[in-house]
Amino acid sequence: MDKEIIKKIMGKKEFSDIPESLVERVIQKVYNKEMDEREVVKKTRALLRKNLAAFLSRNLLKKKLLETERILRSHTSTRERYPYYELIYKEILRVVEEKEPSIIDLGAGINGLSYDYFLINGYKPRYIAIEAVGQLVDLMNQYFETHDINGRAIKMDLFNLEEVLEVVKNTDEPRIVFLFKLIDGLEIIERDYSKRLLLALKPLTDLMVISIPTRSLGSRKKFRATREWLKKFLRENFEIVKNFSIPGEEFIIIH
Repeated sequence: MDKEIIKKIMGKKEFSDIPESLVERVIQKVYNKEMDEREVVKKTRALLRKNLAAFLSRNLLKKKLLETERILRSHTSTRERYPYYELIYKEILRVVEEKEPSIIDLGAGINGLSYDYFLINGYKPRYIAIEAVGQLVDLMNQYFETHDINGRAIKMDLFNLEEVLEVVKNTDEPRIVFLFKLIDGLEIIERDYSKRLLLALKPLTDLMVISIPTRSLGSRKKFRATREWLKKFLRENFEIVKNFSIPGEEFIIIH
C-alpha cells in the first residue's frame, strides 16, 4: 500500500494516533482501480469516521481527568449508557464469583473511566482496555494512574488477531471479555471477522459480554435490524448465560 496515501490520511489530527495497520485495512476495503488518490483518502477517512465516530472527539481530549463523570455523561460512546452503568455491571457480575477477575475490554473507547462502578458492586477487577484511538488510550492510562487503579489501556488494531489473543493469554484467570457495541464496526470492515474473533477467544475466556445497539447513536430511532445472524451464531457455538437490555442497548452474556 502506498505509504504516501496512508501518511495523508493520518495527517489529519483525528486520525493521527490510530494503528497504521487499521488505516491500511480500511484503504483496501474502499479501494477500486477507478479511484484517484484524492478519492481514496476521502473514502478511507469517511469509513474510519463511521467506525470510530463514537470515540473521535476533540472536545473529549481537552477535558480534565477530574471531570470523569461529565465525560461519561457527555461523550457519544457512553452518554446513553451512563445512567445505567451500576445496573449493567451488577447484572454482569451477578454471574461472576471471583471478586478480582480480569476484564479485557475490546474496542473500549473511554469505558475504562467507568471503573468505579465495579467497586460500587463490590468487585475490583484487573482491567485491560484495547482501543485503536491512541488519544483515548492515553486518557484512560492517565485516569488509571491518577486513581491508582489496577488497569491499563493498549493501542491496538483489533484485526491483528494474534496480538489480541496474546494480550488475553497474558491476563490472570478468570477472564471476562467485553465487546460493547463492537460487532457492527468489525463487520463493516471485514465480514465474519467477529465470528473468527469470538471463536478464537472461546477457549481462553470464562465469559464474554456482547452488546448491540438497538437504536442509532444520539437518536431515539430504533434499528430495524435484529442481528439474528449473530444471535443464531451465539446459540450454536456458546452457552447464553443471560440476556438483558437498557434503553438503546442489548447485552448478551455467553459462556
